[in-house]
Amino acid sequence: MRRVAAGLLFIACVSVAACGQGTTPNVAPSLSGAGSFDRRGARAATYQRLFDFAGKNGAAPSARLIDDNGSLYGTTAAGGSHGDGVVFNLTTSGKERVLHDFTGSEDGANPYASLTSDEGSLYGTTAMGGAYCRRSNPVSCGTVFSVTMSGKERVLHSFGSGSDGANPYAALVSLNGTLYGTTLNGGAYGLGTLFSISTAGEEHLLYSFKGGTDGAYPGTLIAVKGSLYGTTEAGGTGCNTSSFPYGPGCGTVYALRPSSTERLIYRFKDRKDGVYPVGITEMGGMLYGTTVVGGEGACFVISVTLGCGTVFEITPSGGHRIITSFQGKSGGDFPLAGVIDVKGTLYGTTWIGGDSTCHMPSESGCGQVFALSTAGKFKVLHQFAGKPDGAYPEAPLLERNGTLYGTTTAGGQNGSGFGDGTIFALTP
Repeated sequence: MRRVAAGLLFIACVSVAACGQGTTPNVAPSLSGAGSFDRRGARAATYQRLFDFAGKNGAAPSARLIDDNGSLYGTTAAGGSHGDGVVFNLTTSGKERVLHDFTGSEDGANPYASLTSDEGSLYGTTAMGGAYCRRSNPVSCGTVFSVTMSGKERVLHSFGSGSDGANPYAALVSLNGTLYGTTLNGGAYGLGTLFSISTAGEEHLLYSFKGGTDGAYPGTLIAVKGSLYGTTEAGGTGCNTSSFPYGPGCGTVYALRPSSTERLIYRFKDRKDGVYPVGITEMGGMLYGTTVVGGEGACFVISVTLGCGTVFEITPSGGHRIITSFQGKSGGDFPLAGVIDVKGTLYGTTWIGGDSTCHMPSESGCGQVFALSTAGKFKVLHQFAGKPDGAYPEAPLLERNGTLYGTTTAGGQNGSGFGDGTIFALTP
């Protein structure tokens, strides 16, 4: 399994036991103590599995889909002819076409992040591969690439030649004609970087994360009104490293103008505050996101109590509020993806949780899709049921014409074990 959430090794190192079949319930009980929707007169969400990956055409889709002129585009972290991932196009009726099949060498390998569309081309990153990559030394790997709509790929930059960074797991952001991104590792301190790159391939290192009270291991990046906002999964303050194995620090939210220095907006303090932020979005001048663990829930991995994750709100001045703490089981565990805004309601997924028969060592459930108001009212829209329905959603959702589109890294009709993953559509 991939280094989910761009470096959260405690998840990646956990082996999944089994994922069973069954009928998927559409609505689960509301979260205890986290607010609830009034379910009187509520209608169940309409769920459809659009596509099942089958290895050669991709496997383990871990990235958000994008919409370009009515077609969906995405990546898979594995699968393809060489097992190193693909870039694909999918119609909303479920017809897939592979645009590029990564070879694992200089063209890149393992595209975990979603694509960015700019002026008729697609841009993305691979966490591995590239001109300087050595599998024995993965902190010299990764690429930025472009792909035309007809499938011609070009590597714009290979990481690992110096202190420019390594292992870009997060999506690129386009701002004023320039692409911006992060690397999980590398840089002056080995704790990740923020970089810019032109569509012609001219790359510049903008910031090296220092750790300590600064951030470490950056992930999600968004652009809002000329500024970049992002998260780091460690660094900041708080978190007992004996309880949280990937400290020190619970993570941060920061801002950066391309022509200025980094400014920390918020440092997560402790387990109840939320730990390991991995996704943010902007809505009404506020930032909303998820932390993979932490909060009031009692979820744990192996013998470490980590919490089940949170959804939070942060003001531009650094005010922080937890909107909901996931409670585990039918309430959902470990929201590896951020949330999206659709007409003032937040929509997201949890990686596990639910009432079906997938099993982690300490928690159960195949994951679910939820809706959440900013007041904390929570509703489960769909619980995944394993193979063939789908299991373990890691990517943020995409909204198009009132329908939510997403991926699950496992499930579907094809592949052994859990299945090779799915693309689904859901109408709330």
